[in-house]
Amino acid sequence: MVKKEIKGHIYYYLNYREGNKGIFKYLGKLNEKELEELKKKINERRKLRGLYIKVKRNINKLGKMVHE
Repeated sequence: MVKKEIKGHIYYYLNYREGNKGIFKYLGKLNEKELEELKKKINERRKLRGLYIKVKRNINKLGKMVHE
């Protein structure tokens, strides 16, 4: 997430990648409650993505063990 100050106002953008392309999605002016909620969601997604990658690796290892 990126915070930009323009003419004294603070605006938030969600920064992510689609393939090789960087994307900035405008979120607008967020109050503290909305900002904290969004940060929690981003952190939860990162955690789940990490768990997904670990599970996928374990499945590949098990597949190799079975085929040996």
